[in-house]
Amino acid sequence: MKRIYTKILMLSSLAAVLASCAYDPYKTDIPKVEETMNLTASVESFALTEDNLDEVAVSFSWTPARHLSEDYLLTYTAELDVVGNNFGSTTVITSGTGFDFEYDEDAGVYSCSFTGEQINNWYNDRWSLPVNAAFSLEFRVVASWTGGPTYEMPEVRQVTVSALPV
Repeated sequence: MKRIYTKILMLSSLAAVLASCAYDPYKTDIPKVEETMNLTASVESFALTEDNLDEVAVSFSWTPARHLSEDYLLTYTAELDVVGNNFGSTTVITSGTGFDFEYDEDAGVYSCSFTGEQINNWYNDRWSLPVNAAFSLEFRVVASWTGGPTYEMPEVRQVTVSALPV
C-alpha cells in the first residue's frame, strides 16, 4: 500500500511540475525584425538577339535594408546565376568581380544593369548552357551587417527572370 501512495505522490508531483512550465510565446519569442529591402527586375523575360547585344537586357533595383545604429557596417552582395545552380562558386557572377552596382541618392535605390552581350558571354563561357535553349536567371541581393554589439540576421531578396537566346 505504501508503494501505491509513493507512486501517486510522484505522479502528482510530476504533473504539478509540468503544469507550472507553461510555454508563453509572447514572453519567450524574439520580436520579429521588420525588413525593408525590396528587389525588382525591369522585365520578367527578355530575348538575346544579335541586334540588341549592346543594349541593356535586364536591370535590377533594390531599396536599402533596414537601418541600424552606427556600430554596424552594412554591406551588399549582389549575385547572378542560372536557376538550379544555387549560386555555386564556379557559376555565380558576384558584384565587385563580375559587375558593379550603383546607388542613386535622389531615388534612394541601388541598381545594376546587364547588357545582352554580358549575358550572352556568361551564357556561353560561365554557365555552359545548350545552344539556343531558353533559361532562367536568378538575381540575389544579400544585405549583411558586421560589428555592433549583437548578431543581425542578413536580409536576402531574390528575383527570377527568363531569357531566350535567338
